[in-house]
Amino acid sequence: MKLLKELNLTPVKKTVGRNPIVQRRESLIKGIDKQLSICESLISDNEFARDHHSGRKIPSWFWLDDSGQYYLSINYGKQPLELSKGKFSIICDSIESVQSSLNLVRESVQMGDFDKQLEKRSKVIRSNFK
Repeated sequence: MKLLKELNLTPVKKTVGRNPIVQRRESLIKGIDKQLSICESLISDNEFARDHHSGRKIPSWFWLDDSGQYYLSINYGKQPLELSKGKFSIICDSIESVQSSLNLVRESVQMGDFDKQLEKRSKVIRSNFK
């Protein structure tokens, strides 16, 4: 019992049902993490990251334009989210800039800044299954 005295105990129990807001956030963060792994792979190996199970190339949310600019869209349900009125992508100068933009978006998602867009998009996705 000496060990239990050293731990910080609390009466909180794990909830059984999942909060849909948190679930949508986690889904988007998981996608952002995949994109971050693509960026890390491109920076270190100059090669796109592959799925560990299937070996397929992971689809990227960013692309290089003819002008040399990278564009990054944040996708949820395979469709880009509207980041601002009529704006669906972020302009980046390099892969490192794409990576830092993804990190900023990830932090913003964790704080709940994307909850309205995610709820709107998830309603559209659910309506496609009816």
